[in-house]
Amino acid sequence: CRGIYCENIEARLNGDDGFSIHEAIEAVVRNGHFHHNGSGIEDVNLSRSMYSGIRVHDNTRLGVLFIGAFHSAVDAVVYDNPRNFALSSSETKHLVGGLLSPLSETSVYLQNVFAWGGQFGVQASGKCRVMIVNSVFSDSATGLETSQHARLHLTKSIVARCANEELRLGGGEFFGDYNIYFPGRFSVGKDAFLPERWEEFRRAVGHNENSVLEDPNLSESH
Repeated sequence: CRGIYCENIEARLNGDDGFSIHEAIEAVVRNGHFHHNGSGIEDVNLSRSMYSGIRVHDNTRLGVLFIGAFHSAVDAVVYDNPRNFALSSSETKHLVGGLLSPLSETSVYLQNVFAWGGQFGVQASGKCRVMIVNSVFSDSATGLETSQHARLHLTKSIVARCANEELRLGGGEFFGDYNIYFPGRFSVGKDAFLPERWEEFRRAVGHNENSVLEDPNLSESH
């Protein structure tokens, strides 16, 4: 299926997924509300999707799952899911040459995203490539987590008030700048950096020249 366009939709109280595309489907969703499902959104295999103006919350397994090909979420509010964004690469073993497909290394673009609560704001695993800009992640157990081979590009964003760590980097490629972190607890591989080791963390990742540790004073209502 190609050229699917959905506008002003709601998916609620589904035992499985609120919205999900598989195989090589392409879809555009504008203004969607996905809540109290098993998962709010699950797009997998070689599907491609673009979301704008979505709200995803209170799903029992996860909020948004992107695996394979390329996906984007812009102007999104995602909260109180066990994992708000779960991103991973795809093996697509059931497709011809799927293991060798260049699209198995998932590409994800997040802009103007507000996410809070749950275990993770964003969890990126496998050979996943993620670009995040102008977004806020707060009050999760861990703000952003990447695996050993995942790549994260994070700019002009806030990661704050998480229970354990703001960033947990598995050792993959990371670029960050013009961000606000608070209080500023990071790990890179097996190395942990508390706020007093901020300068050491910046040297370890090689960027964040214009980032700061500063309380962004987020309101309780976000």
